[in-house]
Amino acid sequence: MIDILEVFEYNQHFVAMMNIINIAKLNRLVKGHKHHIVPKCWFKHMNLPVDNSKSNLVLLTPEDHLKVHKLAVLCAKDTYIKGAMLAAVGLLSDGERPLGIHPSEETKAKIKASVHKWYNDNREEHINKTKEGMKKVPYEKLAYWKGKHVSESTKNKLRISTKSIVDTARIEYKEYKDLGGELMWNEWRHKIWKK
Repeated sequence: MIDILEVFEYNQHFVAMMNIINIAKLNRLVKGHKHHIVPKCWFKHMNLPVDNSKSNLVLLTPEDHLKVHKLAVLCAKDTYIKGAMLAAVGLLSDGERPLGIHPSEETKAKIKASVHKWYNDNREEHINKTKEGMKKVPYEKLAYWKGKHVSESTKNKLRISTKSIVDTARIEYKEYKDLGGELMWNEWRHKIWKK
């Protein structure tokens, strides 16, 4: 097994993290989160196969798993590992920042710039993949999946092609406006569809 001190600095945060792990090893849980003592990201970063042996795995409660990753952020030697532990904390805690660590405005700007760059570089490919993956689903099923009750009149409207429905609605809206109707298109449309 890899020496854990190759990955983490020995400090009070490391000691607290190892205390949680050692207690979990002694009081074995039946159910819980699998935690890699030497993180998977370290093996990937070093181009080594991930150690999934029993000596490197421990079952933790969700609360302890979150605590361990928060502490790992504070004792990681490498910025790559620190970033991976931060990401794990975000996943485990719905975006909570560990122990008062917040990215600077400069870091936020770098992240935003890299996301925009990736999006601009991969935009066409991403759009094409999305279009290929989309399936045409009958509107009755869509309404059913969303958990809405569908009346017979709505089912009949849905069976007609979307284009003809929209065209019909536009004609009806124009007639409504000609008769002095004051509702805007969206308000009027929602009223019609609620019938």
